[in-house]
Amino acid sequence: MGGSVFAFDSFDGDGGISLAQLGQLVFPSSGQAMWFSIALFLLFLIPIIGLLTAGLQLMLGLRAPGWVAWVLAPVWVVSLVVVTVIGIRVGRDFQRSETLSTVRTLDPVAGQVLYLTNADTNEDIQQWSVHFGKGEMDWDLDGLRATKDSVHGGWAKLDIRRSPDAEYHVRIERNSQGANLKSSRRRSENIAHSMQQQDSSLVVSPWLRFPKEDKLRAQRLRYVVLVPVGKAVYLDPGLDFMLDDVKNVTNTLDSDMLGRTWTMTPNGLSSTVSPEDVPDDLIPAKQTVPSTTGTISQRSTNKPEQEVVVRTMVLPDLLTVLGRRF
Repeated sequence: MGGSVFAFDSFDGDGGISLAQLGQLVFPSSGQAMWFSIALFLLFLIPIIGLLTAGLQLMLGLRAPGWVAWVLAPVWVVSLVVVTVIGIRVGRDFQRSETLSTVRTLDPVAGQVLYLTNADTNEDIQQWSVHFGKGEMDWDLDGLRATKDSVHGGWAKLDIRRSPDAEYHVRIERNSQGANLKSSRRRSENIAHSMQQQDSSLVVSPWLRFPKEDKLRAQRLRYVVLVPVGKAVYLDPGLDFMLDDVKNVTNTLDSDMLGRTWTMTPNGLSSTVSPEDVPDDLIPAKQTVPSTTGTISQRSTNKPEQEVVVRTMVLPDLLTVLGRRF
């Protein structure tokens, strides 16, 4: 879904992308998307008409016919009701959140450095903008694309943490919203990703994919690379928009960590220490963590996984629990 233009007399954008198609990814049906858009437009338009009418009356002494207020007021109230009802229905589908966490062990890395690279370094992916002017609305959503049966989002994130043993691992966290925990988990399970290990290089993709029928429900994907103490990672410059506030001993910004090799020390990542500088007695012995071992394929979500479910409790649930307890 690339840059597009919306004129007030047309819902079609460049490249065949339309606002109607975007609405279908958010709302349960195209009809709800259409009525929500119309009602929202009227909510803003009618007050503007009222201000213009009042301004003309003050400056020129022109008074609008009495029926104008009697027509516009009910239309504005009806529009408010439509926006509220449809908004609540869509909002209910964001009430619950459940995270599926899968840990995978990488193949043995030759040497002491794992090279992390981005499978798609197109900078347009991170461009999200909407502009108004000259009777047109321009939007740039290169990080969101839709096909006949699936939605592709270029917002996967990458973090680096300390490994619990002497092996490299990747923890894959998939998360989505839903009306209940069951629907949230189902959507999280449907999130597909792509990454591939090539010798000492791990290639991750910023793209996640999920079925179109799941709608846009804040689907998220996060790679957490677990680096053992005494080993290192090299961050390719193409990872710029994927890094997710990676912690390090010098509090270096994500953008300044790129193009450098970072060694995992007992205190965290450091670019001033090489793997050879870490004492052997601080390096953990090899042991097995609960994970799925083997080469990571481009469709890693198809392999057997050990998943850890993390449920997010919302305020109503919390109040219910406290009420029962006290």
